[in-house]
Amino acid sequence: MGKEKYYKISESELRDLLYDAAKVAVLERDGVDNWQFYYESYAETVADFMEVSVEEAEENDLSLADVVDKWIKEDYEEIK
Repeated sequence: MGKEKYYKISESELRDLLYDAAKVAVLERDGVDNWQFYYESYAETVADFMEVSVEEAEENDLSLADVVDKWIKEDYEEIK
């Protein structure tokens, strides 16, 4: 594989992309074609991504937006 490429994108676009990736993770856990359990594993998925218990995630009202904030903080560097 060749040299890795990097692209500048706005923070809002990055947030949208990461949010969509997290949402897909929830849907894949539930079974994308299973409407009966649509978003059933939301709390568990958020807890897994945030590395906390489900109870702690629910008590602190953690969401996919919090997951995105964590990912940006840990995995991305702001370019000034």
